[in-house]
Amino acid sequence: MATDRAADLVREPDEPQRATFIELLFDVVFAFALTRVSQQLLDSIDAGRRIEWIPVAETLVLSLAVWNIWVFTCWITSRFNRLSGAIHVTISALILGSLLMAVGLPGAFDDRGMLFAGAYAGSQLGRPLIIIFALGNHPRRRNQVRILWWAVGSGLFWIVGALLPAPLRLVLWTVGVAIDYLGILLGWPVPGLGRERNARWRLAGEHLAERYQQFFILALGESILFTGLTYGDGQLTFGRTLAFLFALGSTLLLWHIYFYQAGKALPEAMGRADHPGRLGRSSNYTQYALVAAVLVTAVANELAINNPFGDPRLAFVAVTLGGPALFLAARLRFEWEVFGQRSLALVIGPVLLCALIPVMLHPPKLVASFTAAGVLASVAAVELVRRKRVGRAEPAPPF
Repeated sequence: MATDRAADLVREPDEPQRATFIELLFDVVFAFALTRVSQQLLDSIDAGRRIEWIPVAETLVLSLAVWNIWVFTCWITSRFNRLSGAIHVTISALILGSLLMAVGLPGAFDDRGMLFAGAYAGSQLGRPLIIIFALGNHPRRRNQVRILWWAVGSGLFWIVGALLPAPLRLVLWTVGVAIDYLGILLGWPVPGLGRERNARWRLAGEHLAERYQQFFILALGESILFTGLTYGDGQLTFGRTLAFLFALGSTLLLWHIYFYQAGKALPEAMGRADHPGRLGRSSNYTQYALVAAVLVTAVANELAINNPFGDPRLAFVAVTLGGPALFLAARLRFEWEVFGQRSLALVIGPVLLCALIPVMLHPPKLVASFTAAGVLASVAAVELVRRKRVGRAEPAPPF
């Protein structure tokens, strides 16, 4: 019986690559979580005179935890049969855990710390436990046991941190999330079990690539919703309308730059990679940076729409130019992961945006928003001209 369960759970190479309906339902929960992360970041930024670094660090830790749950679920559905009962139970449990995390996120460093930490640690522990039971004596069980031990170590920091005041909570939760990502990097070494060489994982590359694409679209959709609600809730003045148009233009440019060439070629690159697991692990960090940049840009757009002619300060300028700069830098790495090469425009863009930060501290906020959109448009135009001149690049992942 255990052997039959394991055989049903192991994914076959010829299985369909498209996401299942329960995976899409899982994404709907994360649309809610993204909204909470954006609001947390907005509340963390002092649009007046300075950047409050501790709230920003808190938002970073929470967003890393949310991303870890999502990407781990994608890896599970790319390694195992998504139609099996065990995977359906796993995803259903993670939907509940993720929803609780989203509810607890705004007060995670206040009175909802245990809700967030308990949901996160429970999700991290429950996922490998269910799969361990379903795999029986299958060889893949050993890796889930390794992951479980690391989840136990990380969970202790999350639960204990939830019992402590906010400053100490941040320290312990930072250690907890660092353990989670260090485990991915090292292959979850455990005495007596060794470590898993996840770079050699057999993944359904096209499926994983599609999931990354879908989550990026989800982040853009959340950004558009965020921007539209902000614009619609106030007076439709000339300044607010201009800020809204700049925000919409920036969002469309982020979409274009992501999917132009590299974004569309990611599934093919996954299929061509000698070690798709290594490419998947590398893409984990790149895709997180791309999504984070979209959320930062959405927050900057809301600040500009609320007060388009206001006197900008460092916090506003940092997110307005820093969001697109982070996006272009991550897109540069994305280009390398897919094609094994780097674009000069994607190198110059982030440098130019960072160099313009001191200049943008004096004009009205609209100027910074226009500048960010202008740099993104310039990068997109240069990439279009370059590709027309040299032709379509063939995916050649350096893995």
